[in-house]
Amino acid sequence: SSLPEHLKDRCMQLGDEFSQMQWAIGDIVLEAVYFNQVNKIEYSTMGLYEEVAKFAKKGKRTVREYSHVCLSFPREIRTKYDVLSFDHFRRAVRLEEPERALQWCVEQTDVYNRPASVDMMCAKFGGGQTWDEAFSGTDLGIGLKDIQYRLLKLLQNQRVTGGTRTTLSLIYDMITDQLEKEKVPPPQLELALAQSISN
Repeated sequence: SSLPEHLKDRCMQLGDEFSQMQWAIGDIVLEAVYFNQVNKIEYSTMGLYEEVAKFAKKGKRTVREYSHVCLSFPREIRTKYDVLSFDHFRRAVRLEEPERALQWCVEQTDVYNRPASVDMMCAKFGGGQTWDEAFSGTDLGIGLKDIQYRLLKLLQNQRVTGGTRTTLSLIYDMITDQLEKEKVPPPQLELALAQSISN
């Protein structure tokens, strides 16, 4: 491997910390809902997402997703499968049998010396295909060209400035590169698009 051991350890530590942060933000929303209900304080759920997002420096949709995952998995389930990342739970919540999928991931430690990845879980329980497999051989060029054109129009608008312009420019470049290669968009592109929409 080209990654030194001490950097592998650091990556694993950061992954654990990030996963804990996702759970913590979701739980803050649930605790705030409980607090407001117990104290008979009027509140708006969307307003709550927005306020938590502002203080946590996350997108409102991201905060909403975190809280949905936390609500879907009580602490005893989280503890039972604590070797799995928040992303395992985030994807499992969309499956027909989420706890069975999580259990299967843990059982794969006997085979791979680590739990199954999120992609492996989705391949087994989510229709039998990962994102890459589902779209391999699919012509997505027209959709990407449409997105590329719309991004170009946004970038030509002088009112689009700062971080928004930077993000849109990066996504535009990724799409342009992808169209030149005539391949399907990689998961990084899907993630960048999702993040730009959620912010």
